[in-house]
Amino acid sequence: MAGSPVDFESSCGGGEALLQMNVKDEEREKLEAARKASSHDIHRQQSAVQPNFKQVRKHGEDVVFASERRGVGGYVPGNFDPFDPRFLNKDVALKVSKERFKWQDSLSQVKLKLTNTGKGLRVFKVRCSDASLFRCDPAYGTLDAGKHCFLCITVTRPPTDCSKIKVESLPVEPGDRREPKEMMANRDPSKLQYTHIEVHPSTAMGADLSL
Repeated sequence: MAGSPVDFESSCGGGEALLQMNVKDEEREKLEAARKASSHDIHRQQSAVQPNFKQVRKHGEDVVFASERRGVGGYVPGNFDPFDPRFLNKDVALKVSKERFKWQDSLSQVKLKLTNTGKGLRVFKVRCSDASLFRCDPAYGTLDAGKHCFLCITVTRPPTDCSKIKVESLPVEPGDRREPKEMMANRDPSKLQYTHIEVHPSTAMGADLSL
């Protein structure tokens, strides 16, 4: 019995379509595999960074030290505020005689003792969170190991809330004879330390704020 005629072109066309479908399936599988691999890499990178981030933040709460590079000295870009009270004066070389005090309206200025408890000469610069409130003298200076100076703070208008004064300091390299202002202008951020002073308004409560 004669068989049904075979449409050769249709038969070939169907095979080609099936081949194209198989190719598309393989491409989809490759794309999916690549997507999963990429997602895995990103997750692995995040996992590697996260412990460092936690360590840096924990370190940053204990040590007043900063740099512009992640993981060096406890600074994570975007998460460090030199005036943040959480950054204590515990491990800095320059110590101040009074870290927190209440401004008394009867006073026009106050003197605080600044001591270098480190092992070498340090240069420093004094900055205020609001420069319109205070004048600090000296604004720049150097302190040898074991030596001290007096920081004179003059009020230009009484503070109405907690204001902060920051003493930036870094070690002086042997043989460096530049002026303090020039050394601080070209400072290495990774070597900076910050000593903080909080000035509270006269209405603030707290026995530890008295001068």
